[in-house]
Amino acid sequence: MLKTKPVPVTWHSIGGVQEESIPEIVSALRKDVKSLNTPITTSSSYFYGKLIARAARFALIAEEVSCPDVIPRAEKYLKARIEPWLDGTLSGNGFLYESKWGGLVTKQGAVDSGADFGFGVYNDHHYHLGYFLYGIAVLAKIDPAWGSKYKPQAYSLIADFMNLDRQANSNYPRLRNFDLWKLHSWAGGVTEFGDGRNQESTSEAVNGYYAAALFGLSYGDARVTDIGSTLAAFEIEAMRTWWHVREGEGCMKMSLLRRIKLLAWYGPTKEIVDFGLLLPNGKSVGSGYNYYQ
Repeated sequence: MLKTKPVPVTWHSIGGVQEESIPEIVSALRKDVKSLNTPITTSSSYFYGKLIARAARFALIAEEVSCPDVIPRAEKYLKARIEPWLDGTLSGNGFLYESKWGGLVTKQGAVDSGADFGFGVYNDHHYHLGYFLYGIAVLAKIDPAWGSKYKPQAYSLIADFMNLDRQANSNYPRLRNFDLWKLHSWAGGVTEFGDGRNQESTSEAVNGYYAAALFGLSYGDARVTDIGSTLAAFEIEAMRTWWHVREGEGCMKMSLLRRIKLLAWYGPTKEIVDFGLLLPNGKSVGSGYNYYQ
């Protein structure tokens, strides 16, 4: 029987920060938060979302190392960058509801299937939206009134890829990306990918569901937290089983191993693929695996 290790859902680091490291962290944090004055020049839902999550992480680090004076700047940045996506006023892009397949697409993706890494044809939704949800979760924690104001829009982002509604008239499919048989997600949407189905970035899949779990904490929604943390735990277990395959473990037959191709999405070498698993949140190269069927 498959047993997953519980995923603690917490705003701060599990092991804490060493006291002697705090001054160095605070110094770096102040420099990073100061850089938030730089405007976002991309309209890509993916890269824009990563910048939002980065700023949100600064706010949580500031809480943990007792540097509260930088949090208002991070908060101001998050509100100014997230609100245009939620109220539809962003110049050049934004989220739209598409009724044929039942989900969110971007304005760019609605007219160009290659835009936003195929978000308009339902690629990578748990990646892109996970970054936005991380930012929304942190902002709603800092300012509950803001969270309440944008609650309907925020829950639409959750529903797009983490809906468990059994009703036939639901606006979104159940668990758009997550495969309840394989117990991990697929990144591909409604178009055929040349090399078969793929997960592409295991770390970003975990981030998406963990961000949803934090979202549940902000909104006092235990159901969302439970679903998010459970799916994150399954993703981690699948990653360990199918991605971190160590020689001699015997978890796969050689006939199956020969059908699995490692993909380095931002480089051709195995070293880059492995490195992609090590980069911190918001700086991920991306890594994944493909099943050929």
